[in-house]
Amino acid sequence: MQEDKQEVVKNAFGRNVQKYLGNDPRENWWYYQVSKVKTDYRLINYIGLRDKIVLNVGGFFPIDEVFFAPRVKEFYSIDISPEVIKFAKGVADFELPQHLSKKLHFQIADAADLPFEDNFFDVSMSFSTLEHIPGENKRGKAFGEMARVTKRGGR
Repeated sequence: MQEDKQEVVKNAFGRNVQKYLGNDPRENWWYYQVSKVKTDYRLINYIGLRDKIVLNVGGFFPIDEVFFAPRVKEFYSIDISPEVIKFAKGVADFELPQHLSKKLHFQIADAADLPFEDNFFDVSMSFSTLEHIPGENKRGKAFGEMARVTKRGGR
């Protein structure tokens, strides 16, 4: 039953990629950037990402990856949808020069079973993703996995 719900979420977000192919949020950059700056970036800047290895669980449009690429050491973005990962990587490769885009790693992965070593990341984050994971147990596993792969003293 949980797997069926997960497939529904995965497929729904994969279909959303098609909407962005013709309706790019960068065209309404003012609204998008102001909302990001007022919320997410304020938190992220407080933490600090300079020369850090960062995990973003649930990447759709790679605005965070593109914005922070000049500051991070490496930035890993995972999503369960192959379409989302392909789309995000394509946008990042288009937007960034090669020396920055090579810092970004887009990977298909399940947040409840992260394919990384313990204590690998300096910072792990997720914006507007974990609440879409069906089932309390699976959401709990995702939080546990993010804690497992984040270094002690990390954020």
